[in-house]
Amino acid sequence: MIKSGRKIFQYVINLVKIVLLIFVIISYSPINSLCQPDTFKVKLKELSGKKYVDYVAGVLSEHNEKEVKEYFPYAEEALLQSRKIGYKSGEADILFEMSLMYFTREDFRKSLDCGIKALNIRKQLNDKSKIARSYTYLAINYEYFGKYDTATSFLFRAIRFAEEGKSQKELANAYNALGILNYVLKNYQSALEYTDKALLIRETIGDKRGIMSSLENFGLIYMNLKEYEKAITYHTKILNIKREIGSKEEIAGTLDNLGICYMRLMNFTKALSYFNESLAIRKSTGGKRALASSYSQLGTLYSLQGNHNKSLEFLLQSYKLRKEVDDNRGMISSLKKITAEYEAIRDFTNAYKYSELYHSRQDSTFNENSMRQINEMDSRFKSELKDKEISLLQKDIDIERKNRILYIATVVLATSIALFYFFSARTKKKTNLLLLKKNEEISQQKEELSLLNSKLKKSNTDKDKLFSIIAHDLKNPFTAMLGLSEILKFEFTTMSDIDKLKMINGIYDSSRNTYRLLENLLQWSRLQTGRIEFNPELIDLYKAVVDAVELFKTSASAKGIMIRNNLVPGIVAHGDTFMVNTVLRNLLSNAVKFSHHGGKVIINFTQTADSIQLEISDTGIGMNEKEIHGVFESDKVMVKKGTLNEEGTGLGLILCKEFVKKNRGEIWVNSEPGKGSKFFVKLPVNGAKA
Repeated sequence: MIKSGRKIFQYVINLVKIVLLIFVIISYSPINSLCQPDTFKVKLKELSGKKYVDYVAGVLSEHNEKEVKEYFPYAEEALLQSRKIGYKSGEADILFEMSLMYFTREDFRKSLDCGIKALNIRKQLNDKSKIARSYTYLAINYEYFGKYDTATSFLFRAIRFAEEGKSQKELANAYNALGILNYVLKNYQSALEYTDKALLIRETIGDKRGIMSSLENFGLIYMNLKEYEKAITYHTKILNIKREIGSKEEIAGTLDNLGICYMRLMNFTKALSYFNESLAIRKSTGGKRALASSYSQLGTLYSLQGNHNKSLEFLLQSYKLRKEVDDNRGMISSLKKITAEYEAIRDFTNAYKYSELYHSRQDSTFNENSMRQINEMDSRFKSELKDKEISLLQKDIDIERKNRILYIATVVLATSIALFYFFSARTKKKTNLLLLKKNEEISQQKEELSLLNSKLKKSNTDKDKLFSIIAHDLKNPFTAMLGLSEILKFEFTTMSDIDKLKMINGIYDSSRNTYRLLENLLQWSRLQTGRIEFNPELIDLYKAVVDAVELFKTSASAKGIMIRNNLVPGIVAHGDTFMVNTVLRNLLSNAVKFSHHGGKVIINFTQTADSIQLEISDTGIGMNEKEIHGVFESDKVMVKKGTLNEEGTGLGLILCKEFVKKNRGEIWVNSEPGKGSKFFVKLPVNGAKA
């Protein structure tokens, strides 16, 4: 349940922090005595024209959340006066401050409307510093609506205009906002870099409130990096500063941050203390969106404690407030949490009800609706601005009608052209995609045919090799056996017992060699056709070597060759018993076959935690470099007679390589002509690759 709760309140952390940091960004100046309503009203009576507008704009820039409602009539009056006297710079300043005031009142659409109007006027005046400020604040608005691409674009424009206007303060504000945006998008490294740039500038120019904002940003980033102790250090320092110079809502935001940190550390007592203090402040300030956030935090806390009924009480209050202010993102978060709590208390009727509400407000729908509303608002703004300009210039009705007709015709024409190019481009794109898909299919078919052709060529080569061996290597042993048996048949009575024994031994040796040849041929054939089974298990390697040595004692004794097994009991490997035995038999057979009379065959081993390495060495005729390179290759079958002209097929070592590879092992050889050969086989001991 705790793990689920952590996921539930992740969204709340981001949402609350955006709003709190916005308040910090827009708080450019401290509250002073000029903002007191009585002093303000007396001063206004002494002013008119530009001075009246500038004074109101200056006071509005220092407003706090309690005074917003009281100052609105004066802001509207100053806006009318600025337009009456044609004071564009003052009009832009008043619109900008009204945008901030609407944001404080949680009327986000009017806030965006005023911000766009202020930006357009400042562009006309080419006031680069204030253009930068407008772009920064509009980016924050678009960030609220979830339009992160637009917000990012606006912030980079803000940086460019701040640099051109040589305004360090606006440059720091833009960097700080960019840090916040990357924090929301969970690009924490970029968030730290941009926030650090903002802090460096603010420390250079001595912007105390700006420094406080950047420190807050660091605290939030460390929260999401789960470095809660470090985050608590930042937020505690920020809280002390805010208690001296910050607004109540700013203090509440930092209290929330501390509560979240302690909640993540499972210190629910401290978390509840901070959340309750934040809730008390927000109840006194009356901001519904912020109050909803506090209720949501408390709901999450009680959920983590397993008090689901108490959690639902706060979450339902949060959802109600968010619904009243049309906070779609907040509602989605609340609905998801409410659904989880009803599931926890097994009230599946309500769980289903709120789940349906949650799915109906998914992010994609929210983003589309929000963008549509923004576009409608922007169009309405342009239409209003045009009407006002016409009214001020006292255009007659005919000119207005003509302008409207021209405007509509232009829009229709532009739309038609755009649609034409859009559908043409889409058709071309579809055609190109179809061609690309067909080309890919043809390329794939070509590759498949090439692969099949290669397999067919290999199959034919293997078949020809098999027939060649059958035609040559099987024919010779049978010829020998027929010749010897024919002598026995017709001269048996005239032969001595010694000659008879020689003939019988000759037939026996030919029969044994032919059997081994057939055995290798059958195994090789099964391997090529994929019909040989692979059954890995633990193998007693010591016993397997002992059994293999026993098979070749007679042939080794006949040549006076000593076979020494240096393995000790208890040595094991992991692999297929049949395949490993076949490898051992072939390697020992070759060692005896190619050793001179009186030679030695020695079997050593080296063991590690993961593998066992066998070394089978002989004192035989050895191999040159060319032979070493071709000894394991199936397309270079090498047939070589032993020291007593023992016959072979060249398939034994090829089988060894394939079987060792099948068992996830390795095989290689070191050899010199006249000095013998050393064959190494490395096998796993635990099923892993050796």
